[in-house]
Amino acid sequence: MNLAFYDGDWDTPQADGPPRWQMPFGGADPFAYLYEQDYVQKIEKWKPGKIGSPGEVPRYFLVSETDIESAGNGIARWTRTYCGRRLERRGDWPI
Repeated sequence: MNLAFYDGDWDTPQADGPPRWQMPFGGADPFAYLYEQDYVQKIEKWKPGKIGSPGEVPRYFLVSETDIESAGNGIARWTRTYCGRRLERRGDWPI
């Protein structure tokens, strides 16, 4: 059961629960993480996200998005995946 609460008119994407963090690349790099965030919005207002657009977490950018699914009552649900990016390259970190 999802206990998320929404404030607004569903015209803009609303986060649906907390982000799910992953570390698929391993290593000690703090920006080798990615996170997935579920969203809900009115189906007729939905537009795909622009790849490379910033996420809610600083220095994380959109890398993929699922197709929308109906959550009922004219509401769409989908997931966006964001990946971190370092500001600079450090020579002691592996590529």
